Amino acid sequence: MARKYKIGILIAGIAFIVILTYNIVIHGISFFTFSPVFMPSRERLEKDLHQYEVDLLVVVNYLEGQEGSSIYIPDANEVKITYTNDPKIGRIETDIADQEVIDAIEFILNNGKFNVISGNSDNFIEFQRWSTLDKSCGLAYSFSGDEPAIEFSTELVPLSKSGWYYYVSDFDEYRHNK
Repeated sequence: MARKYKIGILIAGIAFIVILTYNIVIHGISFFTFSPVFMPSRERLEKDLHQYEVDLLVVVNYLEGQEGSSIYIPDANEVKITYTNDPKIGRIETDIADQEVIDAIEFILNNGKFNVISGNSDNFIEFQRWSTLDKSCGLAYSFSGDEPAIEFSTELVPLSKSGWYYYVSDFDEYRHNK
């Protein structure tokens, strides 16, 4: 009887390792967090820009004229813009009424492999693709044509589409180099 349990545990362990390895190697996804294990390359994000360009531009065009110094959209389930205008007032949440923009945001955050949309409505919008506690990377769009002023940016590379950049933010590297 004990032998049957040992064989069952062995089979379950092997199945777990195979599934975990498959997810990491083939999909680059951690079994535990369902987030990318490895930071995506500039080439990968250039492909994503071309693949999701229509939806990305819908969001960019909507957010470009919005008031507020900081824009933050972390969740496709509650599509709201969180503004930080004035330190005295704090955060202000505003619903988005435009269904095309809501659909684009939901698609980008649910299917488009991006996990946060944020930025400064005067300068740039950031589409974060990957992050750890102190490092992140993704796409950024510059409204002005100048380089986006992304916090703790350590790498900023223009992409083939005008106004678009690949960025890496690394707090530790930024802190040691400044």
